[in-house]
Amino acid sequence: RLVHVRGFPLKDLDGRILRWCVLLTDIDDRKRAESQLAGEKRLLEMVASGSALTDVLTELCKFVENTAADCKCGIYLIDWRGSSFHLGAAPSLPATFNDPVEGLTVTSDAGPCGAAALTKSQVIVTDIESDPRFQSATIRPLLLEHGLRSHWSTPIYSRDGQVLGTFAIFQETPSSPTQLQQDLIAQVTHIASIAIERTLSEQALKRSEGELKLTIDTMPALAWSASADGKAEFFNQHYIDYVGLSAEEMNDWGWISAVHRDDREDLTHTWQRIMASATRGEAEARLRR
Repeated sequence: RLVHVRGFPLKDLDGRILRWCVLLTDIDDRKRAESQLAGEKRLLEMVASGSALTDVLTELCKFVENTAADCKCGIYLIDWRGSSFHLGAAPSLPATFNDPVEGLTVTSDAGPCGAAALTKSQVIVTDIESDPRFQSATIRPLLLEHGLRSHWSTPIYSRDGQVLGTFAIFQETPSSPTQLQQDLIAQVTHIASIAIERTLSEQALKRSEGELKLTIDTMPALAWSASADGKAEFFNQHYIDYVGLSAEEMNDWGWISAVHRDDREDLTHTWQRIMASATRGEAEARLRR
């Protein structure tokens, strides 16, 4: 354990040192707490800055491995549409272990991770070789082949209680988690849930935006949108095809070049009046193909 050492000289009346008194203070818990706080801050900054999910999860695993020592970590995401596991990150485990795990069905046959996901509770296997619950599990021979004996799996929950994946810790000797390791598990599963949910939200938004754009592009009308100051920022594909200009050429006020020269002044005036009144409005103008 880490200790802080402080020495105090004991002097006589003439200022000569008679002896030293030394005080040792245990600072191990404080140092670990500081390290965990710094690690958590770094990980949350990665999430906030939009780092790739794989990078965040890899850093999570390394953080636990460096803090707890003598363990290997893996994060396994779950696709409930196919009820299968997919590798999120396992930086210290070889491909010979990770590749067979990819695509495993989420059942108790998948071992502790499958059981943890289905029961929504932490599963601690002190020794996979002797644990009667997983003697026929697909993962058991794979673990033993790679010299891994203990396997602990903890569900990663979304805010609404759905299991997004599992966080696993492996050790080469039979063992149970210490309080330090349990604290780390709680810490990283929480951060992992934030990172995974953010990524899923971004993916859903992109799908939604893509579907909306497809709808707008295929509607049989010319459509565009502008920012609050009236500068054009989006044109649907039908509009672009009709006028024969690129979106970049029409951006801002470039769209006015497709309007008949004799109609530009009236249309611009009407458009500015509509913006100033902040109400709906109409205008007519000739548009060049």
